[in-house]
Amino acid sequence: PNDGTTWESLVYAAKVNGVSSDGLFNVTGKSYRSWSIADLRSELAKGHPVILLVRYRSLPDHFDSAFYGDHYIVALGFDASGNLVYNDPAFKTSPGSDRTIDPANLQNAWSHTAAGFTRTAMGLYR
Repeated sequence: PNDGTTWESLVYAAKVNGVSSDGLFNVTGKSYRSWSIADLRSELAKGHPVILLVRYRSLPDHFDSAFYGDHYIVALGFDASGNLVYNDPAFKTSPGSDRTIDPANLQNAWSHTAAGFTRTAMGLYR
């Protein structure tokens, strides 16, 4: 569980399951794109879920975790208070659906990954 997976593996998994992805790479295709909150809002407004790589301990439900690595979450939208609504697959005893994170904590979790990536994400669509 501490080894994780790569962005490229997630792109492949989406593709073989009939789902397209967009936004992971910059225009040259040689490095990962750094998303803004506005980019995230725009993609979610189109009805596309977005996978984000975040720092696990920076998520509200994991502040006390002993794990210092990164984690993928699936962004679904923003609530009326401006908080990101997301699904977190790291829950075994309760559903990880419909979690929320405020903009400041989102920016921190998304911008300070252990892997050194800053605000990487990919939108998913059919």
